[in-house]
Amino acid sequence: MGVIDTDRDWCAIADAFPYFGVITEERYKNPSAEDLKEFFATGQNEIAAFLARSERIFGPFEPKSALDFGCGVGRLLIPLAKLAGNATGVDVSDKMLSLARKHAKDAGVSVTLTKSIPADQTFDWVNSHVVLQHISPRRGYSIIHDLWDALAPGGLLVLHITTFRDKAHLGDLLGNDSIVGYDGERAINYSKVDDQIRGILMYDYDLSHVFANMPMANGCPLYLEKVDHAGHHGFRIYVRKRPPVAQNRAVAFDPTVIEDAPKNTSDSAIRTIAAKVGTRVGLLRRGADLIRQALSLSFLFRK
Repeated sequence: MGVIDTDRDWCAIADAFPYFGVITEERYKNPSAEDLKEFFATGQNEIAAFLARSERIFGPFEPKSALDFGCGVGRLLIPLAKLAGNATGVDVSDKMLSLARKHAKDAGVSVTLTKSIPADQTFDWVNSHVVLQHISPRRGYSIIHDLWDALAPGGLLVLHITTFRDKAHLGDLLGNDSIVGYDGERAINYSKVDDQIRGILMYDYDLSHVFANMPMANGCPLYLEKVDHAGHHGFRIYVRKRPPVAQNRAVAFDPTVIEDAPKNTSDSAIRTIAAKVGTRVGLLRRGADLIRQALSLSFLFRK
């Protein structure tokens, strides 16, 4: 069974139509200066919308660093850099990175461009929009884990994934030359992958697997926003990474013993604390006795 090289396909499209590869409108195959102005304006508007949404959910947010995974020509990277002061863009295409560098310089913003997620750095805002849908989940889940690791405590992750598609797009799964097996539940493509570029494919992710690769703290709030990307449905995930907190050690409660008392605590102080605790426990027990008596009387009156 062949495995399609999505990085190769993306690089081929980037070499031929870099802007069209990001927004599939015909005018972006050979964009004019005015077209490019509108192209980058869409990125500015989207980042502003993502920020406004996150602040409505989680409160004020002022990032000092940002990472855009799948940055392409810099459509979202540039407004992130304007917001945070600096931003790192990740893309596998040399052509995309070259254009992103040019456009960032023209915009007067500071960016760092690389082909992989930095392993020794964390970021206040980690962003990936309409990117993972073009990467096989076999690789994508690991990427999601790396993106979560790259998110600083208290930072914001905005992550777009696709999870299912309209019936009209089922044919996209297989090419005209595909050899397919079907067992009643799943179709398997047994075709041999050749050297032809198949275009950008769309992949669907399992939400359970996505969240399993984002080890959030218990009770960590997140927000899902439904996204319909031309019949490919999914979600935009917003989550703020909770800073680690010290966990209190659970101990067995005994009203006659005070455990882990400070070494400089006097015996009389310990006896005073124990007496107070014992008094409270006694009141609780007395309250329980009264409740039991009331229940007994209620039972007698009913008889």
